[in-house]
Amino acid sequence: MTAKAAKAAEALVAQMEARERLGADVGVGITGVAGPAEQEGKPAGTVHIAVASADRVSETSQHFHGGRSEIKWRAAITALNLPRLHLMNMRR
Repeated sequence: MTAKAAKAAEALVAQMEARERLGADVGVGITGVAGPAEQEGKPAGTVHIAVASADRVSETSQHFHGGRSEIKWRAAITALNLPRLHLMNMRR
């Protein structure tokens, strides 16, 4: 498993645990490095986001530029948009 896949899996496990604990239909997990410096060899701006429902998983890995606040803002917006896309694709 690549390091990128491992981080995406970490986000997926976190959201699955939250979804089960809360009894939710859809869960979102996010992990990454907001900065200002790299962490564990990963550059600042590296973000992994996963969304899962009972029968489907969607995930994305991104690299955002900017300061810590900008990276966190972009990651949050992406994490809020991914469930929308996930649910739209379920209805097709």
